[in-house]
Amino acid sequence: MEEGFLEEEQEYSDVTRIEGCLEEVEEVLVERGEDIMEEGGDITGITKNDKKRNE
Repeated sequence: MEEGFLEEEQEYSDVTRIEGCLEEVEEVLVERGEDIMEEGGDITGITKNDKKRNE
């Protein structure tokens, strides 16, 4: 009985840790998206400076 409880507790802990990581990734992506828009880029992440460099 106790072994099943420990496995369930570990699963919960893993899910909580993964959810925390996903929240951090989301924050970074939002920040990067804001940076791209400030640089005059679009949703693809390509900025005007990137376009000039590629021409």
